[in-house]
Amino acid sequence: MILLAIMIGFIIPIQTAVNTRLSLNLKSPIFSSSISFIIGTIFLGIIVILSKSYVLVLSKTFWNLPIWTWLGGIFGVVALTSNILLFPKIGGMQTVLMPLVGQIIMSSLIDCFGWFDSTVHSFNGLRFLGILISLIGIIIIVTNNKDKKYSKRSSSKGKFKWVILGIVAGACISVQSSINARLGSLLSSTVLPTFISFLLGSIILVIILITANVTGGTKSQITLSIRTVPVWSWSGGLLGAVFVLGNVFLIPQIGIGVSTISILLGQIICGVIMDQLGLFNVQKQRMNITKLFGIILLISSVYLLNI
Repeated sequence: MILLAIMIGFIIPIQTAVNTRLSLNLKSPIFSSSISFIIGTIFLGIIVILSKSYVLVLSKTFWNLPIWTWLGGIFGVVALTSNILLFPKIGGMQTVLMPLVGQIIMSSLIDCFGWFDSTVHSFNGLRFLGILISLIGIIIIVTNNKDKKYSKRSSSKGKFKWVILGIVAGACISVQSSINARLGSLLSSTVLPTFISFLLGSIILVIILITANVTGGTKSQITLSIRTVPVWSWSGGLLGAVFVLGNVFLIPQIGIGVSTISILLGQIICGVIMDQLGLFNVQKQRMNITKLFGIILLISSVYLLNI
């Protein structure tokens, strides 16, 4: 299960790069987020139909669920759109660091207090040490990246609010995962809660597009932008759907804390690979002893949290 969680973690850096490229082409973070959610919703809708999971909608249990079990899509919208907004404001380094910190803090609170009807995992010395080591490992890895392009921008007076947004975005990912996992447990389905989350997110974003007129230009400009978008940049919704599905499956098995830290380890490893090879137009950055030490710390934290 730990290995699966690490593999699922590979999805987030790739999805962020894909969605950022789509946002740059369409010149609208909200528009690109909408497209990502809609594509993910269509993909999940097909799976729901093929698996006949929709029959659960007719059950009495479905209609008697707590209101908060429906709200996973709202937190998903905040998380996805925030990541797209953050990169041009504070650069890649902080865009990676802040959401990771938010995820660790929120997942630890959820585990400790059993929020969203999750299983309570007592907060002992080993768990505290594991969380502390994971935070140190993340800071070592991310601060070791030299992102000169955004160095001046990230030191501006307005940086603090974007840093807070990054932490909130990370916390939203953990909340969304917990809500969807609980809904999946209640419905005995992995696909249906993920579909509901994406459908709600799509509806919210379309309403924002219509009311706020943030499509990124006129119809002709949008058409031209869409024609210049690389084919791979449309895959963000599919990647997001797989990521959320993976979380819904994993959290009941190993808990939100271990799941989150393992997925974060996957994100870091994937990020290092992307830096090393310069994938998705990412600036190439060599692996060094400092980054390797940070990764070792993260692996150690996963072990401590799983004891």
